[in-house]
Amino acid sequence: MRPAGFAILVLTCFLAACAHEEPLPAPDVLPPEAQAMPQSGRFVLTGIRQPIVALITPNGIQGPDVNLGRYPGQNGTVAWRGTAFRRDVNLTVTADGADGIVNRSPFNLNVTPGPDGMVVNGLIGGQPSTVTISKSRINGAFGRCGYDIRFQGQAYVGPRNCGGQIIQVGVTLPTILTTWSDAEVATALSLLMTGR
Repeated sequence: MRPAGFAILVLTCFLAACAHEEPLPAPDVLPPEAQAMPQSGRFVLTGIRQPIVALITPNGIQGPDVNLGRYPGQNGTVAWRGTAFRRDVNLTVTADGADGIVNRSPFNLNVTPGPDGMVVNGLIGGQPSTVTISKSRINGAFGRCGYDIRFQGQAYVGPRNCGGQIIQVGVTLPTILTTWSDAEVATALSLLMTGR
């Protein structure tokens, strides 16, 4: 009797030890894979279980979960084709917005310049979305993920809510985005910040 009771106790302790959740990484610590990328093109979203790291270049966005080509057209539009987080992406970005399909869901953004940045309205992941993006703050919903992050030194830091769980995150934006139109910046951030 005693050995069976002891085995059950050991098994219960083992299962209880395995049932705990790993703590989330700090929102202000760069993952190792990000440190090897040039700062001018490095996008990083930290504080989530698997940080999102991507290299943004004039040709597109590449990373472990993102492979997007950027194709400027002669008429001023830019096509975005590829995959992001296992979702097919087929978008056309114009001077004041973007239209297309992401993972068989409609994607439509209208970008309005503001005094300190831009206001983005539309459908992201098929969900109504409104986001204000400025140098000091990113506030609103990118599809199912809401943010209220403020610029603090090197990154935007603050709460993120995706599916009911509020966590502290850090978002580092690359300087290459300053060379893109507001509509392209809004499109890139929409695709990356709804990732996981």
